[in-house]
Order: sequence, then C-alpha cells, then structure tokens
Amino acid sequence: MAPVRPAARMQPVEILEEDLPDTGARRRHPQPPTEVRPPDDVLVADDGAGAAPPPAPDVRHLLRRWWPVPVALVVAVAAVGAVGTQRDRERAERLAAVPGVVRPLDGPPEVLWTAPAAPGDQLLVARGLLVVVQPRTDAWHATAHDVRTGEARWTADVAPAAGAAMESGPVRCPDPGVDVGAVVVCLATDPDPLYADDPDGTVASGDVAAFSEVEVALPETRVVALSARDGSALGTWTLLGELVAAGRVGDDVVVVSVDGDEHVVAARRDGATGAVRWGWRSPVPIRGTSVRALTSVEVTRGLVVVAGSATRVLDVADGTELTAAPDFSFLRVVPLRAGFGTWSPAQGGAVHATAGAVTADVPGLPAPLAVDDGSEPGLVVLDAGHAVVGYDAATGEERWRATTALDPEIVVDHRLVVAGASRYGVVDARTGAEVWDEELGAPLPWPPLTDGALVLGPGLGPGGSTHLVGRGVPDGVRYWSVPVPPETRHVRAVAGHLVLTTGDEHRALG
Repeated sequence: MAPVRPAARMQPVEILEEDLPDTGARRRHPQPPTEVRPPDDVLVADDGAGAAPPPAPDVRHLLRRWWPVPVALVVAVAAVGAVGTQRDRERAERLAAVPGVVRPLDGPPEVLWTAPAAPGDQLLVARGLLVVVQPRTDAWHATAHDVRTGEARWTADVAPAAGAAMESGPVRCPDPGVDVGAVVVCLATDPDPLYADDPDGTVASGDVAAFSEVEVALPETRVVALSARDGSALGTWTLLGELVAAGRVGDDVVVVSVDGDEHVVAARRDGATGAVRWGWRSPVPIRGTSVRALTSVEVTRGLVVVAGSATRVLDVADGTELTAAPDFSFLRVVPLRAGFGTWSPAQGGAVHATAGAVTADVPGLPAPLAVDDGSEPGLVVLDAGHAVVGYDAATGEERWRATTALDPEIVVDHRLVVAGASRYGVVDARTGAEVWDEELGAPLPWPPLTDGALVLGPGLGPGGSTHLVGRGVPDGVRYWSVPVPPETRHVRAVAGHLVLTTGDEHRALG
C-alpha cells in the first residue's frame, strides 16, 4: 500500500461514481420511469389506431426533481475542503508560534537566497524580516532581508568593532525563538579603556604597584534599539555592571548583571528607553568565595534562573520569585512548556506550575525539550539513561517507559522525537511505543527539526553524501531528500524559517 501523507498536507481528491450515494444522481444517464399500467377495471379509450405509445420523459421535470442532489454534494465537498484548509491554516499558525518549529513545507526545500556568514553571527526575525547581525571590519552591522527574496531592506550599525587596547564583548541580540516584532534590541560592551582614573595614560600594563592603585571601572553595556521597519534607531541607553544574561519579552529586554558589590541584579526594562518595569537584587553577593560562585544565569521561556550554590527562579513577567533554594542545595532548573522542573540531591525531582507551586514529584530532572507543541500537555518526560520515561504532570505517576538510549528532543503531534550520537527516531508520546528509528552511521551533523508533519533530519544520499531528509512524523516515510554542502555547520529554525549555515554563507530554504 502506498504511504499516506501526513494530514497537514492537502491531497487532490477524485470522487468516483461508485463512491456516490445510491441515488439517481450517480447515474450519468437516468433510466426512463417505469410504465404504470392502469388497473384492469379501468377502461382506456381506443380510437382504433391501436395502443398509444408511452409519453416521452419530461427532461425538465427530471431536472427539477434531481438537481438538488449533485449541487448539495458539490457544496458538501467544498465545505469539507474549506474546513480542512482552515484547520490546516490554523494548525500552521499555531505551530509557527512555537519556538523551534519550521513553518510547513510544501515539498523538498530549495535555496531561496544566500547571504555572507561570519563567526559570531546572530539570526533573528523581526516583523517578518530575517535579520543577520554580524561583525565586520569597522563595526557590528544588522542587515534585514526579505525572507523570500533575500533583498536587503535595511542595514544599521549596532556597535563599533573592538580596537587596539580596547575590549569589546560579543554583541548579543536576544532572540526568543519567534518573531521579535517591531523592535530589534542588541547589547554590546562599549570598547572603552579597561581602567579609569588614569587620564594621562601613565600606568604601564606591567607596573604592578601602579596597577593596584588604579580603580577598576565597572563594565558598561550599550543597549541599542532599532526599528524593524527601517533600521532607524529608536533609542540607546547604558547598563552599568557586568552583563551575564539577556532575554526578550515583547518589546522589553530582561537583563541580568553583576553590580559593584557583586550582587546579581535582574531587571525587565523597556528596550528603547531602558525604563525599569521591575528589578530584583540577590540578597547576598555571589563572588565572595569559590563555593558561592555564580555557576549559570539563564533567561528562557518565561524564567530567569540565577543558579549557584543558592538558586533563585524569577518570573520574567513581573519579577516574582517563583522558587528559591538555600546554599549548598545545588538546585537544577529546566523550563517546561507550562511551568518548570527542578531537581536537587536532597529533594529529588519536581514539576512546578507556572506560579511556582509543586504539582508532582518525579524521580529525576524533567528533560529540557527543544520543541513542545503542547499536543501532550499533561506529559513530563525524563531521560533515565537507557530509557525515556513519561510521567503524568499532575500526579507524578509513570505513564510509560521506552527502552532507548536516545535523548528526548521534540514533542509534536502526540509524538516524541528522540536523538542520539548517530540515530534519531520517534516514540509515541501517548504509549511509549517505538514508531520508527533511523541510523545514520555517523555523528549527527545537526539535531532533527520539525515542521509539524515531517521530521527534518540528516540522512545519507548516494555515495554517502549528507542530505536533509523529510520523514513523516507518524510513520517515518521518506518523502524527500535534498543534498547539503559537506561544510554545513547548522540547519536550524529561525522564527519558523529554515536556514542552513556553512562556513561562509547563510542559505534561506523554502
């Protein structure tokens, strides 16, 4: 039997006569009506010319009798098609709002356009334009491209390039994984001298005594907000302190820094003006001793996680402290589609609601999924080494256990995409049953992606060359395969758009 294409892809439908209901409408030429003979006791006038022939069928009468059937059928088929199209469109729009999902592809992707690439490039989408932020000789530039044609709509300077005797950290343009909207926000450490209070430049870099008398200036981060429409500057402002993390929420930016007293400071600020929406400061310094060192700070999926020997989890919406762990608890935190998961050596694992309350205890740290489309909202997945285990998010009860050494990566359309060193495949997220599995025979050059109907992963073509392969999520059927350059570094979803990056160029696919 030929494979059935995923439901998200419309197929032409041919209606056969034998598929129609058993009415006169299914006959190409309706049979004439059966002759009705009068009862024997009814006399028929005979004019001597013999029996009169039956009257010819009244075509107009037949049309008046049967025309509603085919018209109603056509209307019904059209209505079903319209409903299906609308459902597919709504599903595509819903999936497009999920970070990490590629917009549905109509067939094998082709290269739409290319743009130069350089180490340190950042890609994001703003008002439907693909923005490439990259360092050049004189400055960091942001260039906005039409996603279909590659036409450069605008180019703007983001920050000066680092010069001699200057230090400039990498430019950061926080990307939430979806279209950032009307404002592009980038942050860069100003390339200013590292030390202050030495206006004459008399302190030599090797003069230890003089060096110790010079006051070390706090780093300053220059924040630039650009209009996504034309690249014009909407505003600039300065953040004082060492920048350690940044994220986006609407037109705002969430920044986490370390102040002069070595406290962690987190704030949500207007991207264009720097106006503070909320602020939070750690109750104690974080760099006094090695055991109090800051190990990680992350702004992701609605959370600010400040992790060290003590850990704080904040809500990016209003700065509310959702949970906190005391010193030496070493709490680990992962964001989930709704809420977050935690684990510590003393307390074990837990699932938290969006407001921070524990909803269920689980035996480990929930797996951080790259994509979760919400098709299994009550499921929490744990990586148990040689098994992937599904738990109920409300009760903590085990639902299923799949024996596999692959790591959980994506939940889409009630399936769980798993991947490992050289393999990837799909497990049914409702039962844990293995659906399909693909062995590449070599390290995966990029993790698998999805457009909701297909898993877009690496595969082998003739002669062992690397291909981008589209396999059906529910069945693993190989629908298409296209070659990719051997020097491919990334194949990724940028706010729904598929982008392949080599050592020297970005390729927009569609």
